[in-house]
Amino acid sequence: MIGYRHELIISIVVILLISAFIEFLYGSYVLGAIFLTFLILILAFISKETGIECQRRYLHLAIIGVAIIVSVFVYNRMLKSNWGNLDVMAILLGFSLILMSSTNREIFTIARFTACMSLLFVISFSALYSIPHTFGFPLPYYYGHYMVTLPVTIILRKLGLNVDVPSMRIIRVNGVEPLNLKIELSCFGWYSLLLSLSTILAYNLTIKKIKKRKLMVILSIVSITVYLANLLRIAILVTVAYFYGLEIMMMFHAHTGWILFAVILIPLMYFIVK
Repeated sequence: MIGYRHELIISIVVILLISAFIEFLYGSYVLGAIFLTFLILILAFISKETGIECQRRYLHLAIIGVAIIVSVFVYNRMLKSNWGNLDVMAILLGFSLILMSSTNREIFTIARFTACMSLLFVISFSALYSIPHTFGFPLPYYYGHYMVTLPVTIILRKLGLNVDVPSMRIIRVNGVEPLNLKIELSCFGWYSLLLSLSTILAYNLTIKKIKKRKLMVILSIVSITVYLANLLRIAILVTVAYFYGLEIMMMFHAHTGWILFAVILIPLMYFIVK
């Protein structure tokens, strides 16, 4: 199974991880817990075939993990800031490092994967958002405006909807009720993209090596899938808001992203396998 089904395994892992991530942050904690449970079971199954026997306890990693978790809590407490995705991934990194001190094969393999995935996410998020934002260049916001807001508006206008872009990242909806929808960072598909790529690279680094050419194909297809799924998601949400108002739109807000992502990604991965 592991030898010739990389694409399907990766797609399932990515879908479950993104689904759990989105549901915990914006939707249902129950659904998030279900997705996370399935993810852990799949990783545990994979680790039985590819896991590494750990002959020693990495206690220094546990100490680093505790330090990371404490630092995140102290930082947010001192600044009284709201918890964000970077905080969540940093805490996941901390817990993963703590669990890597275990000599249990399955626990060590899963913890090594989540540690690598969360570390890659933290590094990429910091490099592409936190650092540029500090210097007054919010790179993701330009991406959200030119790659999401404008294309969605152009498509919907061609379909006959009375929508326009009065300012950066704002879609003005002149439907059943006048609305100005602000496309925030969580709406760009930015988090899903970084999380997807981090997951694939972590799988390659910690669970099973993939041939370089195949890895590049998988990374490219998943990136395109995330973008198209998010573009379609925003278009659907704006259309719902246009015809039914803000309240109905918010009912669709949390779940449409990962559903569309799964619907688009699974057929594409099946096509690659065939």
